Amino acid sequence: MVFNSIHYLFFISVVFVLYFLLPAKQRWKLLLAASVYFYCTFDIKFLVLIAFSIFTSFFLAIKSEETADESKKKLFLHLAIWSSALILAVFKYYNFFAESGTELFASMGIAVSPLLIKIGLPIGLSFYTFQIIGYSLDVYYGVSKAERKLGIYSLYILFFPKLIAGPIEQSQNLLPQLHKEQNFDYNRITSGIKLIAWGLFKKVCIADRLSVFVDMVFSSPEQYSGLQSIIACYFLVFMVYTDFSGYTDMAVGAARIFGFNLIRNFNRPFISQNLTEFWKRWHISLYTWCYEYIYNPLSFNYRNWKQWGIILAIFATLTFSGLWHGAALTFIIYGVLHAIGLTAEYFLSPFRAKMKSTLPSLFYKYVSIAITFHFFLFTLIIFKSDTLSEAFYIIESFTKINISQFGLYLFGDYKIEFLLSFVFVFALLGMEYWQSKTDNYLSFHLKLPSFVRWSAYALMILIVVYFGVIKSNEFVYAQF
Repeated sequence: MVFNSIHYLFFISVVFVLYFLLPAKQRWKLLLAASVYFYCTFDIKFLVLIAFSIFTSFFLAIKSEETADESKKKLFLHLAIWSSALILAVFKYYNFFAESGTELFASMGIAVSPLLIKIGLPIGLSFYTFQIIGYSLDVYYGVSKAERKLGIYSLYILFFPKLIAGPIEQSQNLLPQLHKEQNFDYNRITSGIKLIAWGLFKKVCIADRLSVFVDMVFSSPEQYSGLQSIIACYFLVFMVYTDFSGYTDMAVGAARIFGFNLIRNFNRPFISQNLTEFWKRWHISLYTWCYEYIYNPLSFNYRNWKQWGIILAIFATLTFSGLWHGAALTFIIYGVLHAIGLTAEYFLSPFRAKMKSTLPSLFYKYVSIAITFHFFLFTLIIFKSDTLSEAFYIIESFTKINISQFGLYLFGDYKIEFLLSFVFVFALLGMEYWQSKTDNYLSFHLKLPSFVRWSAYALMILIVVYFGVIKSNEFVYAQF
C-alpha cells in the first residue's frame, strides 16, 4: 500500500476519523493495529521478523537498564544489536557476498554453489533496524529511558507513516510523544494535509514524470548519448530528490494530523556550498544516525591519531552509509566517493577560506553551490547504475554531442513529459526559494489573502489530477 495510491488515501482517512472518535487513552492502540495492517499489505510473511526484532530489543533494553553490572549491560546491548543486525545482514547482504565469493573462487578455478535466499527483502528493513539499534544504544548510554510498555514501543518501531522509508526517528523525539494525549487541532491537521499534498505533488508530478526519461536512458544507455544522457542525469538528481523528499513530506504530514512531529529529513540541499553542509541537508535522519553512532565513537576512539583518526572515521561512516543503501558495488563506491570529497574538503579548508575572503561573495557562493551539486550528480550516476561500467559508459557519452541533437525531437515520444518536468522542477525551486524566506516549512503562504490561498489549493489539486502520473509507482527508497 504505497502512499500515492487510492488504497492508502482510503486507509488513512478511515484511521483519522476513528482516531478522534476513540477516547484519547485508546488511540495509540488503533495506530498500532493500523500500522500492523499497513505492514501486512506489503508482505505478511515478514511480520514475524519485525516482531522478533521488536520483542528482543524491548526486553533486552530493559535488562540493560536494570543491571548495574557493566559486563552484563554490554552483553544485553550486543544481543539487542546483533539480533536485529543479523537479520539485516542475512536478508540484504548475504546473497551479494555469497555471489561475490562464488566469482572469486571461480577465478581461481574452484566451483562452489552457495545456497541463496530467494524470498525477497523485507520492506523497510534498513530503516527500522537502524531505529532499533539507535534505541538500544540510547538506553545503554542513558540518553533515553527503556520503554516499559511493549505496545508503545511496538508503535514506535511500526508507526506506519515512517515505517517504509523513514525518517529514522530517534527515541528521545518520538517515544515521549506517543505517551501524550493528542487533541484535535485544526491548524495542525490542515498543516499536515497540506504537507501530504505537497509531497504527493513532488512524487506524481515531478519524480514519476522525470523517471520516464531517466529510466529509459539508464535501462538502455547504449541507445543514448550527448544531450540525452546529460539531461537524463540532471533529471536523475531531481527525480531522486522529489521522490524521497516527497515521501518524507507525506510521512511527516500524516504523522502531524495524528498529533506527532517527525524530524525533517530534507532542508533545501541544493543550496549547499560544500559536502559537509550538503549532508546536513540531505537525508538528515541517516546523516544524524551515522554521525552519532558511527562517526563520533570512531573519531573519539582514534583521537590520538589526530587528523588521520578523523579521516578514518569519515571513510568508515560514509562507506557504511553507502552500503546501507544496498548490497552492490555501486552503492559502496557512492559512499567512498563522498568520503573522498569530505576528506578533500577537510584538507582544503585553508585554501577554501582564502578563496572565500578573496573572491566576491556572490561569485564564491554560486561557484561553491555548482561544484557541490555536480559532485553529487556524478556520484548519483554511479548510485543509479547497475554496474560501474554502465556508469562510466553514461559519463563517457556526455562528450558525444552534435548539432543534430538540439531540439525537442531528441526526447522522441516524451516531449510532453520533458516540458512538464522542466516546468515543475522550476516551480519546485521557486517554491523552495520562497519558502526559504520563512522559518516554518511550507507556511510561507499563510499571510496571503484567503482567496489566494484557497485558489492555490484548488490549483494544486487540479495539477495533481490532470498532470500527475497516477500509477501507484513505488518510492525509490522503499527498496532500501
